[in-house]
Formats: sequence, structure tokens, C-alpha cells
Amino acid sequence: MAIGMGIIFGFAVAVFIWKSSFFTPKKEPEPQPKTVISPAPVFSLTLNSPKNELFTTEKEATVAGRAQGASLVIISGNSEDQVTETLEDGAFEAIISLEEGPNEIQVTAYGPKSEEVSEFRIVNYSKEEL
Repeated sequence: MAIGMGIIFGFAVAVFIWKSSFFTPKKEPEPQPKTVISPAPVFSLTLNSPKNELFTTEKEATVAGRAQGASLVIISGNSEDQVTETLEDGAFEAIISLEEGPNEIQVTAYGPKSEEVSEFRIVNYSKEEL
């Protein structure tokens, strides 16, 4: 008889626990923070001047362009190097001295994650009018 009462009592407790959890309102899961993935900034270099293979009688050349995603631009010529920072829109400009004859100009833009990209131009300077 004790065994029978134990089984009935155990069954009653089990039903009570099952019904209690059935009627208890379910807790909504807490919202997870959303991760917003921003597109990676475009990293590029565009030279607007000087034009490649330019012939000039001017002793200096203006080097100008846009370096998207870069903050530092180094302009190297035959006789000098110049370091310039870009504006907020990536624009940059510097004047570089030319030597008589062909001048190789290298423009290198550096990004915040050690990216780098370079462009080259040849500018031919002559003291005589062409």
C-alpha cells in the first residue's frame, strides 16, 4: 500500500510541476546587439597632373590627385621627395622641382592599415622652347 501511495504521490507531484511550467509565461529572449558591418573604405590613387610623357619648359611641375582611403602621400622626383597629407576628400597637391631631361615622378599613397599604392609619371623638362 505504501508503494501505491508513493506512486500516486509521485505522479501528482509530476503533474503539478508539468502544469505549473505550462501556465508560467515564457520569458522572451533578450535582444542581441546588432552588428553593423560597414563596407571597407575604398583605397585608390588617381593622379590628375602631371600627364604622363609631358614636355615642359617650366622648372617645376604640379603633382595633384586624389588618394581615397589614404592620409599620407609621398611624391618622389629626380632631385627631391615631398611628403604631403590628404584633405578630407583625399585630394592632395604639391609642387616638385624638375631637372633638365626626363624626370621620373613616383607618387605613393599610404593607408591606415599599411596599404600602399603607387603611380608613376615621366615629365620631360627642357630649358629651350619647344
